Amino acid sequence: MGDLELEVHLTVEGCSASRLATLGGELRCDTKVIEIVLEQGDEPPRQVMLTWYHRDGVDAASAEAARISASLACQNLRCSRVKIEAPVDGLEWGVGRYLEHHVLVRADARSDALRWIASRHGAALSRTPRRISGKGQVERFINQRWWDPDSAVDGMSAFDRMANEVASAGLHIVERIHERVLLDTNQAIDGGWLPETIDARKPA
Repeated sequence: MGDLELEVHLTVEGCSASRLATLGGELRCDTKVIEIVLEQGDEPPRQVMLTWYHRDGVDAASAEAARISASLACQNLRCSRVKIEAPVDGLEWGVGRYLEHHVLVRADARSDALRWIASRHGAALSRTPRRISGKGQVERFINQRWWDPDSAVDGMSAFDRMANEVASAGLHIVERIHERVLLDTNQAIDGGWLPETIDARKPA
């Protein structure tokens, strides 16, 4: 797995995206910051993450995340989650904790159709505050997790059904993303946002 490009996400609490970008650049030159809003309720929670790529395997990536977490702790910042992802096609079936699928969609700011599709397929919506296009349109991710990596083919089929329904609704798909999550130290951080289990082998 050493030659496989892994993506590491370190969720940091109580820090603005701009400050985290500055601190991250001091700790590792190739970091970037991702800020996401989990769309639920009247006050959607935000997650700010320091992100970078790693090629030396999961153990080394996890160790580096621990080192960076310790450095941020010296700035009174708490790292609440480490998440390490790999491309779906880069590993044998059964490797990893779960699969994660994302469809990036450009739609009206209040898209009831997108929310309805998400609910039908055990998915949930998120967005980044800066991904806003003209004419009142917002770029949103519709996110789906598949909890059985041994049946990844079924998981891909479930994703295809969801993506096809998005396209059939006339919504503009910008990108389709598939990831295999190898490490997630705090799934509870997403509590109440995505369903705990998805039996997507049954057609919606």
